[in-house]
Amino acid sequence: MNYTNNPDALNEYNRIVDALYNIVETKSLSETELRVLIGSLKSRFKFVYESAGRRLVQLSHYFPEAGTALLELMKNPKAIIRVRVVQALWSDIPPKEITDEILALGARDRSKKVREFATDRREMIYG
Repeated sequence: MNYTNNPDALNEYNRIVDALYNIVETKSLSETELRVLIGSLKSRFKFVYESAGRRLVQLSHYFPEAGTALLELMKNPKAIIRVRVVQALWSDIPPKEITDEILALGARDRSKKVREFATDRREMIYG
């Protein structure tokens, strides 16, 4: 599907872009921007939730609250959200202690799909 013709998808993506612009301009991660990224991880549009996950991972290197948000999302009752957090560990990884905790939570998850993704990511990251 071509999301560039979908106004809902573009609006959701634009919220991420605006949040990132604010983060760069202020050199801080506010609760508002964090909520935008967390909310975008719950999007129905793949490029939106993948972008949100990737940005949360990248921001976790600079703002501890982004790493904390990733860990909190691993407690989300919806398996698809937990899968998306684990999937976000492919283009970049958060600091080691956050990565290890995400993978440990994923390995013990009640969802087989989350456990499988966590096992795959652990293998990809640590060999």
